[in-house]
Amino acid sequence: MKEHWGEKGYTPATAREVVDGSIAGKLYTDDIRDHPVYARFLSDTSYDFFNEGNNSRILHFRKGLSFDGDLDMTVLTEIGIVNEGIIVEGDVDISGVFEAQLNMSVFGNVKAKSLFKEMSHVAIWGDLEVGQTVFGEYNDGSLKVSGDVRGELWVSNDHNMHSGGMLHMKSVYEFDEAARQGLNPELFYQEDHDDEETFVRFDSEKAIRFLRAGKSLLSSWIRHSSLVETVFCCAVLQCFVDAKRNYLYLLFPHDWRT
Repeated sequence: MKEHWGEKGYTPATAREVVDGSIAGKLYTDDIRDHPVYARFLSDTSYDFFNEGNNSRILHFRKGLSFDGDLDMTVLTEIGIVNEGIIVEGDVDISGVFEAQLNMSVFGNVKAKSLFKEMSHVAIWGDLEVGQTVFGEYNDGSLKVSGDVRGELWVSNDHNMHSGGMLHMKSVYEFDEAARQGLNPELFYQEDHDDEETFVRFDSEKAIRFLRAGKSLLSSWIRHSSLVETVFCCAVLQCFVDAKRNYLYLLFPHDWRT
């Protein structure tokens, strides 16, 4: 195993105390089917639809998950730890960008600088708080948060994303004119067609690079205003308040501003 890790470019870490939130045990899907809590993982991730008849290993963080820095969960499979997903009992606290790229059920709250995911199915049975962005990319995965979500920006690029509580942040589901006025203009490019019609496209690859580099996806004029409160109502209406108490209303998917 050490030789395999070395080929991947990993080096031994300096000696340090092992703390709660960094220790993972293991469970197996056949053993959790009747468990009052763990069985939710099977429905959260549509496990039986994709893995009928398999008895798969799940990594189990019994006392939460904490990490100082950016964390991409695919590192676990890259170093040879075969698993079908993760169950976290307790809170997840990541100081950097959290790439939730494995199927996951979190029975607590999640906090990170940003959260990014693509084809995994992630269920958070608590609140989600980010310093910047929650970004879901492509239509093969899902993100379901039972509680409230706080941060700068919630972006779904054809991704199944849902919050059972309040979204205290700007949200984008369609990259129309109203969305383009709120996001960094560098995230869009023009696509010309033979019929001389021009389309403006969202550059998801650049957005992911921005996110990993710790850059905000919001336009500078929104970031530099004194954002006092963002109210999300019925998945359509948000209100931004600047330092002069002027109001900007964004209604998605329509373009309605005052």
